Amino acid sequence: MSSPDFVIVGHVTIDVVADGMIPGGTATFAGRMAANLGARVGVVTSAATDYPFSAALPNVTIANRAADKSSTFENLYRDGVRTQYVRAVAEPLDASAIPADWTQASIALLAPLTNEVLPSVESAFPGALKAATPQGWLRHWGDDGLVRLWGWDTLVERLRGLDAVILSEEDVLRDESTIAMLRQEVRLLVVTRGSAGSTLFENGRAREFAPFPAREIDPTGAGDAFAAAFLVRLAETGDSGAACEFANCAASFVVEAVGATGVPTRAQVEARLRSHQ
Repeated sequence: MSSPDFVIVGHVTIDVVADGMIPGGTATFAGRMAANLGARVGVVTSAATDYPFSAALPNVTIANRAADKSSTFENLYRDGVRTQYVRAVAEPLDASAIPADWTQASIALLAPLTNEVLPSVESAFPGALKAATPQGWLRHWGDDGLVRLWGWDTLVERLRGLDAVILSEEDVLRDESTIAMLRQEVRLLVVTRGSAGSTLFENGRAREFAPFPAREIDPTGAGDAFAAAFLVRLAETGDSGAACEFANCAASFVVEAVGATGVPTRAQVEARLRSHQ
């Protein structure tokens, strides 16, 4: 089997939902999305040995650093605003967790959730299109598990070394001054805005991309699928605007289901794109 051309580094999770627990995490949603678009996907992660990898990530190769517990999150939504709790955390991930033949991947997505993706990881992919969904480097929590986000200013130097940064307006607490700071520091910044679409910042220019109509059931994971779809399409076309539109369309499917079951195929995305042209 060929080595992956799209590698994702970050924890898969168990997500607590109203009627039980389901697989989640950026690596899960992004991994399924990239695989559905035809990429050879590898996920570098840490989880308990009983994690349901085959069900959560079909057609994805896994490099797992075994942990006593899988990282576990509980997400509560009210009026579109998420309150998040951390219930368990797996092991950290450094460059030694990455199989040697995976380091030649053409796309590398750093997808931290619990500060687990350590700085040595970036240098492990010398020729890749390198991107991050960086919110997991900002999460802090106490004994109650309630997640708070802060520390964007401490991440700037690390983000400068990446080709693209993809985050949600929720990740910056809808603070446009933080977005204004980040757009000056990173090469390409995409801010997803839920039902309002997304904004692309590139070369000092901002472009807005409208959302695709969707019947929202659960927004969890939509931004993660967006990130993977954006990177795949950017690598295919070199057109960041087309990649944003494609990713908006892909994300619109994810909100229409609970968990990663809503991640679409390429054919579904292309059909919805055509229907809205």
